[in-house]
Amino acid sequence: GQVGVGGTSPHGSRAGIGSVHDVTACNGPLYMGPPITLMTITLSENQLVTLPEPLRMLTNLTNLEINGNSISELPPWFSKLRCLVSLSATNNLLVTVPEGLEECHKLTKLLLSGNRFCDVPLRLCKATNLTTLR
Repeated sequence: GQVGVGGTSPHGSRAGIGSVHDVTACNGPLYMGPPITLMTITLSENQLVTLPEPLRMLTNLTNLEINGNSISELPPWFSKLRCLVSLSATNNLLVTVPEGLEECHKLTKLLLSGNRFCDVPLRLCKATNLTTLR
């Protein structure tokens, strides 16, 4: 399944979230679909400064797009997304690759261009299935 914030639920009702920025301030439960089937999330161009905390529970997530936000670091729990195959985090404010990302052994595509990196950490060499790094 694929979810975009502010979309409709499988039952046709509006999720009621105007933007991803609202997700971080949301006090009530957020409908994001069944975690088992949710595999792709696109949170691009939403003025995020950090990833929404509920994402940490989506351990079956395979594709995450967070392009064009103002994210300066990925949270420590990010490396727990072990099923992640593709991460696109271009045009943010990242200065370092998160610790433990190399432990995401299914990761094949890592797009990080347009950030503020000075270098690429050698520990990424441990990401043996990585085929695309930009």
